[in-house]
Amino acid sequence: QWNKGHYEISSNEFTYKRGELSVEEVEDYDRLVAFVESFPGNLLEDSDGNPLLDSEGR
Repeated sequence: QWNKGHYEISSNEFTYKRGELSVEEVEDYDRLVAFVESFPGNLLEDSDGNPLLDSEGR
């Protein structure tokens, strides 16, 4: 269960440089990256199926 103390922990306690990861962790990370990159570029659509884009067309 989360409490205020969790939010007081610095983010560097949860982030790691690639060189600090084990071989298995690097493989897992690479699989996660590939999975996320497989997501479609537009995830939001209107009721007609048209993509919802911001003012810059993204």
